[in-house]
Amino acid sequence: MVTFEHDNIDNLIGNLDYPKPLNSNPTIYGLLGVFGEETNRLDLDIEHLYDQRFLETATGNELRKLAEEVGLKRRDGESDEHLRKRIIAEYVALRSDTTYDQFATAVMNITGAGSSQFSIATPPNTVNNKVVEVLLQQTVAENSVLTQDEIADYLNRAVSADARVELTLEGTFGFEGDADNDGFNEGTWSSSVE
Repeated sequence: MVTFEHDNIDNLIGNLDYPKPLNSNPTIYGLLGVFGEETNRLDLDIEHLYDQRFLETATGNELRKLAEEVGLKRRDGESDEHLRKRIIAEYVALRSDTTYDQFATAVMNITGAGSSQFSIATPPNTVNNKVVEVLLQQTVAENSVLTQDEIADYLNRAVSADARVELTLEGTFGFEGDADNDGFNEGTWSSSVE
């Protein structure tokens, strides 16, 4: 976001070559005040227009226009935040060259996961040579604006056409215990998203 200085009245007065003090002629000072306020309004409009050109700051109709550039349409009642994340995911899926590094970057950009919050097993390390296994921490999926199905769909579009992604969510759970059963009160679980 660009921050503009809105002190146009002071700039006008400071740059005016006028032999008498401005406060001696209230009409001129008033006219400069109107002109300065109008240029302030224009500065604010320009600042808003500038912000609407970037995905991170665009809203409403301008965000819808950015979505159309990657072939997306705004869904009925869809929030700006959700549409913004779908635009990012669509862009990432479209530009993926399906290499391991590019796919790992796609996982991070689509899910919002850090590098320690997911793992990838690719052929030939997977049982089926056409499956890319992604193990993602459950908290990442829960905190994502995208649904788990949307995440799985975008990840599937970021791999080669002859492969598919198997997304598995992993989390932790705990049992209520006491001091006598150390180690019993923690565990892990996982579930697949198709």
